Amino acid sequence: MRRELLMATAFAVLAPGAVTAAPQVVPGADGRGGIPAPQAVTAAQREKETLILDSGPIYPGLPLAESDKGVFGVYLTAEVDRKGEGRSTLVFEPNAPTFDEFGFRTYGGTLPPVKLECTLNLVKKRKFLQRYRRGVEELTEEEWLLLKIQGPKITSRLFLAMTEEGPPGYQGADRYYGRRKSGRLLVHGKDGKVQCAVDVRTPLIEPCHPGCFPAGTAIHVPGGTKPIERVREGDLVTTVGPDGVGSPGKVTSVFVTRNRLVEVRTEAGSLLTTETQPFSLAGGGLRAAGELKAGNRICGWNGGELRAVTVRSVSATGREESVFNLILGDPAIFVANGFLVRSKPPAPAAPGRPEGVVP
Repeated sequence: MRRELLMATAFAVLAPGAVTAAPQVVPGADGRGGIPAPQAVTAAQREKETLILDSGPIYPGLPLAESDKGVFGVYLTAEVDRKGEGRSTLVFEPNAPTFDEFGFRTYGGTLPPVKLECTLNLVKKRKFLQRYRRGVEELTEEEWLLLKIQGPKITSRLFLAMTEEGPPGYQGADRYYGRRKSGRLLVHGKDGKVQCAVDVRTPLIEPCHPGCFPAGTAIHVPGGTKPIERVREGDLVTTVGPDGVGSPGKVTSVFVTRNRLVEVRTEAGSLLTTETQPFSLAGGGLRAAGELKAGNRICGWNGGELRAVTVRSVSATGREESVFNLILGDPAIFVANGFLVRSKPPAPAAPGRPEGVVP
């Protein structure tokens, strides 16, 4: 088992954005297993993109059959093709929003989010003229997609109307990720007419994703562990090389931002992280936290030894917190709460925007 895990880790350090598939195994010289061979990326995989849409707080709540207490927020993630079609996860927030005395939203509802696996299927396209201002007001033609949302646990008639915001170069585009998606979650009545429309939009997030964890996450360092919020530029952390051996790696910078959290539960414990954080798979390659399923085997680290652990569940927490990102230069595997995860180098700094480096 140890040999297989060591060999599987050899291909776990990938370039940012790399796509992995189920590995083929090249037999070793001793006939007992070998190194997972890198897989070619298909044209279909290259055409896929990650879609993230968030409604923000909805108040009063939206009455839907899928949530007994109403829906006070909508969060959708998907891997879609050029037509906007693909597999998706739709999360409904059943806890009513609460605020502190300054009006900042607080979190701490006791009800678990309602997580629904679904698909997005194209119904139709239509173009509209929209007004945008880039120095002078101009008319721009936008293409909107109408997608039907279907899933085994979805009984409401749900649709997603979606477009890209503004023309290329529009000032409202996110400088790191390009033009943002926006649209509306539509609830249809039995007569086929729209009863309710909830605005959704790609949230603005800081660069350096994936690779983020909340305060309290134990990072393995030479001689022990350290909470991630106490790790600073120049500190040494334990990195795991292609040979499966731990060695010191120097932190080149640390970034902090806010993001939603998911919880990955395994037979060996749990880890809070962001949905796109890559985990090392015991069979080779990487998989984002939000894409892990019960039964998947990921790499754990205990006493300097690699071992395979089984995922029991992955669930949205409904919490948004400050999260930290360790930057180790080139992408590297490090150890967070006893699991092998990948770091990511920072995105190029944008003019006039602070990078959020923790001194």
